[in-house]
Amino acid sequence: MTSCSDNTENYYISITNNYFEPLYDIQIGNIQFDFLLVNQTSTIKLIDKGYYEFSCVTESNLLLTAKIDLKGSVDKVRLVVDESGRLSK
Repeated sequence: MTSCSDNTENYYISITNNYFEPLYDIQIGNIQFDFLLVNQTSTIKLIDKGYYEFSCVTESNLLLTAKIDLKGSVDKVRLVVDESGRLSK
């Protein structure tokens, strides 16, 4: 997932859990997020422009991973783990 231009150096990022069970051990690069219950959104964290690995573990012990490329002029990014376990923004 990418944005259009390369104007922003930092992003305010949050994660929303629309998966059907809680998510644990949520990480983007080396940034750790608290666990998320179903339909819960994380606190906002500041992250630098760049390429990151997203990962989390579901309550049933399924590992979800994705690659994220943060660049562009939008400085607020909300990532959503959908009901099928896919990450989108």
